[in-house]
Amino acid sequence: LPEGIAGVLRREVRAEVRDAVRSEVAGAMVTWASQVHEGVPRTLAAQLREALAGERLLCEEPRAACETTEARWSAQLAQLSDADAGLQAFLDKFAARWEQAWREEADARTRADRGNAKDLQELARATEMQFRALGDTTGRLMAELEKATRDWRG
Repeated sequence: LPEGIAGVLRREVRAEVRDAVRSEVAGAMVTWASQVHEGVPRTLAAQLREALAGERLLCEEPRAACETTEARWSAQLAQLSDADAGLQAFLDKFAARWEQAWREEADARTRADRGNAKDLQELARATEMQFRALGDTTGRLMAELEKATRDWRG
């Protein structure tokens, strides 16, 4: 809007608002003046009681809601704590079983390694005896071959 038109509109709106406020104030003063003669103390007391009751409800509703929420969260926390304890017990039992299985596996491997070591020692002895026997046989055959070669040559 052009500046001139906007200024005119502002002045008109201000005048209308000023007139409306004056009218409301005048009406409220007339109402108040009539109540003064009709027992203002009783009316004010009733209004005060209503306001206080409303304020009390406004305070009690959030407090009750907070207490309900706190109770629900406490129950959920207790459930989580129980679940945590159950899970920890399961993990402890699982860890104990795993440890036992690992020990049994290690013991079985140790026994197998000892058995394999004994078998290897026996195999080494047997192989050594066979090599000695082969060496003896080779030595005897070489001696016979030399003797046969000498006999044949000469």
